[in-house]
Amino acid sequence: MKKFIIAVVVLGCVAGISVATYLRQTPAISRFDQIPPGGKIKNPRGKNPGNPENAVSDFKRVYPAMVAFRKLHGRLPSLRELLDFERPLAPGHHLREEDFVAADYQYSDRYLPEAENHSYMFAYANERPDGTPKPAFPKPGERDVWLVSDDYTRLNVVTYPDERSARDYRGVYVVLWSDGKIEKIRNADTLHSPTDGGWLLAFPGETGVSKHAQTHAEFYSEDEFNFIFVEGKLVSKPKL
Repeated sequence: MKKFIIAVVVLGCVAGISVATYLRQTPAISRFDQIPPGGKIKNPRGKNPGNPENAVSDFKRVYPAMVAFRKLHGRLPSLRELLDFERPLAPGHHLREEDFVAADYQYSDRYLPEAENHSYMFAYANERPDGTPKPAFPKPGERDVWLVSDDYTRLNVVTYPDERSARDYRGVYVVLWSDGKIEKIRNADTLHSPTDGGWLLAFPGETGVSKHAQTHAEFYSEDEFNFIFVEGKLVSKPKL
């Protein structure tokens, strides 16, 4: 069995994972004069969009198990409890490792060959975007993010010989909400919610999102060093 890599990630850092970490993990380009005039694509595998329904199917199995555990214990399971595949999470709910691994991970921007079994993101274990705890039982009208798959988002990063780059935000996040709904949210519709320490990735309708949150198009509109596209629409270009 291949090693199972747990993505214990603060959801607010997902933006960094989608951009900074991915760029860090991409093999370094030693000589820019070796880049073809048309640019070098960072993730050629990403041309395959994968099928988000694979994540939807997994989330449909995980959610009832988490709710059953919550009903039994009055709280949500710890990560250790959720990922204990030796015993049922709750009576009648025996989850498997396969329920937490994206079938299309090999096409994602964050793919690493040594981490082929990389889990979804366990957002339920983190705080809300405003820094308050996520309750096991949200109040009426509140919605929290429990699980996230970013395996179907694409940055479409291209590096050019003059050391500049271009990004085009496309694809969808698959999101499991605390109310059991599963949504495919366009990358273009995600939000950057400000905090004391920076900006956190958030989703429309999520409890705790700042009223000053910005879309990708707004957030990157003043990028002076890269070509930034959102679903093919240019929102910023180098000013140098």
